[in-house]
Amino acid sequence: PDAPWRCREQGFAPIPMSLFNCHNPETNASIEAVGWSAIQDTCAIYLPLGLGLLAFFETQRRKRAVFSKRTTALPHRTPPPVGTGCLRWLSVLSMRDKELVQCVGLDGFVCLSYLRMCLRLCLFFSFWGVVLL
Repeated sequence: PDAPWRCREQGFAPIPMSLFNCHNPETNASIEAVGWSAIQDTCAIYLPLGLGLLAFFETQRRKRAVFSKRTTALPHRTPPPVGTGCLRWLSVLSMRDKELVQCVGLDGFVCLSYLRMCLRLCLFFSFWGVVLL
């Protein structure tokens, strides 16, 4: 009985134990309704934002002075050509590590390796998030 009061004294809001009651169908329905509406709200906000940023990147990546200094500065270390179509830059993710180190240097290789790891983690947790929802 006094557990919620201790939470307030320590600066925490008490958690209603009815949220953890899995046998109450009303609670489960309200949690499911909140869950799906939260997913819809998140998609409505972040999907257009993500698509807008992707479109911005796709239009700006063709500017050689910003993204491809090596094509003019070091022609012997130029990476293989990437198509100008939409999402053609994804072929960089399938390049071998030796090619990446030779083309983009160690700092670029570490950055791309980190992005690969983040992509794999994102896909893994997205898959399990969808399965468990």
